[in-house]
Amino acid sequence: MPILKLRDHSILNPTPSPAAYGIFSQLGFVALERERLILPPVPGFGDLAAMLSGSFTTSKADLQRQLTGEEHALYEHHSWCTAARHVLLLRGERKCYVVATPMHKKGLPFAEIQYASDWNLFWELRLLAHAALLRSTGAIALLVDNRFAAGRKPLVSIKSRCPRLYRPAHKAIEPWMIDGLYSEMMNLKW
Repeated sequence: MPILKLRDHSILNPTPSPAAYGIFSQLGFVALERERLILPPVPGFGDLAAMLSGSFTTSKADLQRQLTGEEHALYEHHSWCTAARHVLLLRGERKCYVVATPMHKKGLPFAEIQYASDWNLFWELRLLAHAALLRSTGAIALLVDNRFAAGRKPLVSIKSRCPRLYRPAHKAIEPWMIDGLYSEMMNLKW
């Protein structure tokens, strides 16, 4: 209840049960997301060429050295998190810092993308992101909230129901501005 009294903070409920969904809706929470994409490592038409033009690193030393500004601060905030997996995707001068968490659904391992600093580059190099996360999560597919697809329709993807709620601190905060970095998802062990 003390958290619900915080009116100057946006509050996220990423995993409400059906009963909790109804209760939180009555408390002023609104839909953050309705579905997520399940992305197996199956390339689309341009994915292989994009993958060959990029690279990735998961090395702590590389992340410390190559992340700057806001991304470096986010890494410092989350480098200790139990479930967080950190990846830096690179292509030329562009980079995309990705944070994912492992999860299991019906006994199958997945990597849920909690944050990407450059969603366009993430989508261009998503197969590299999957390759980077495979060793640490064993993920058979990536999970990405549909709001981050920004209208993209990956050739091979499955939509899955994924109700999420939030209560924005003010009306200017829209769903695409909210990620999972500062949620309990960062420390849940599966």
